[in-house]
Amino acid sequence: MWDCYEYGFNPNINKRQIDEDKIRPEEVSAANSALEKLEVDSLQQKKGKEDNKGKRGYYERLNKGRRYSETPQQRRKSIAFDMALEWFRGFSKYADQLPNTSSRPLPSCLTKNAVYMLYKEEMGENPTLSRVHFLYKMWKVNFADVYIPKVDESAWKLKTHLTGVLVNPKQKAYSFLDFCEFPHDSNLTITVLLETLLDHKRSQGYLPPVLYLQLDNCWRENKNKFVLGFICLLVERKIFEKIKVSFSVVGHTHENIDQMFSCFARRLAKNDAHTLEALMDQLTVSYTPSVTVGELSSVFDVKAWMEGSINQISGHIHQHAFKVQNDIDGRSRLFYKKCTSSPVWLPDGVIRLISTIPRGGPKLVKPNTTGGMSLDKLEQDLPKYTMKFQESEMVWWRKFLTRQRKRHQRPDKAKKWGLDGLVNASGQIGTGQSSLLQRS
Repeated sequence: MWDCYEYGFNPNINKRQIDEDKIRPEEVSAANSALEKLEVDSLQQKKGKEDNKGKRGYYERLNKGRRYSETPQQRRKSIAFDMALEWFRGFSKYADQLPNTSSRPLPSCLTKNAVYMLYKEEMGENPTLSRVHFLYKMWKVNFADVYIPKVDESAWKLKTHLTGVLVNPKQKAYSFLDFCEFPHDSNLTITVLLETLLDHKRSQGYLPPVLYLQLDNCWRENKNKFVLGFICLLVERKIFEKIKVSFSVVGHTHENIDQMFSCFARRLAKNDAHTLEALMDQLTVSYTPSVTVGELSSVFDVKAWMEGSINQISGHIHQHAFKVQNDIDGRSRLFYKKCTSSPVWLPDGVIRLISTIPRGGPKLVKPNTTGGMSLDKLEQDLPKYTMKFQESEMVWWRKFLTRQRKRHQRPDKAKKWGLDGLVNASGQIGTGQSSLLQRS
């Protein structure tokens, strides 16, 4: 039997075992209520333990997985990130608080690279973040209101343009730099091609009989009758026996030439170049093989020179491969294919792009001094860079402006057309083949 007291009961007795004949009804009712309450409390307690156990197990497994998957380098980066946050929080106290906005500008004489170098110097032997992580994940995300004002934002900047050339295609690299003084058309392309061939012959002593060219599929600079006509002229003058030209299709990626320009961009993103010499030095060491960088101070007006010697053509913009070679009469013939993989060269007849060989040489294109290169605006805004440039760099810019003014007043009329220099003195063509990749 069991005893039911005012303050409790014996839980080991099931209510079905109660002999109702020997117990008063009110005692039976009280016992049943107590047992029901006990069962409910027991179920809730059991369910709560299971829930807590499940939650604890989930977070324990999660932390355990993180602990095992996290490398020592990742844990060190986490410490470095926290330390960088604390360092920049203290550094941002030097920023000004504007009355009408929440933005906090730092002194305009600073640069992001200078802030990062100061951070690395003050951190000493402690773990530090990489430059990209510091600038674009820590600073930009956590301190978006802190910025460096650009005092030179409205200043006139010297525009530059690069034309890259790869020969064979890892043997030698060229980069021709101009100041947007000349139109970027077929005159620029032909001048760059001629300079590359002249340098290749000076270094190798000869030119190969077959030349392979790969060019961007741009009608303004490359795929036009003047570039194709100049290629026919190289064959008709017996400088090459055969030239094959391929134009890249839409959506292409040059594996080598694009990589070179990508290396240029990565190098200049991490290293400042405040003068032309500094820019050339950075470009030279940014790629392997080292890049031969030259300033393109003049461009030949080949279009005007060849205008009366080229026959009209049409439909060439739809083709992606061309071949030029001489026939038995020593005249150049132009062939084409829709794609480089097409098996047959077209047409069956004869396309002669060159009617006659032009005489003499072309004149120079007159530079545009009011477009991309405005010397007056550069000289007027030069003092705005005083806080960022060193005194030696300011002196270089003053000399550069003086030199460019003299060049514009007295153009380099003595520059010679070098096509005749490509013909071997013995009249013989060298052996082997050469390929050129070109991109602007």
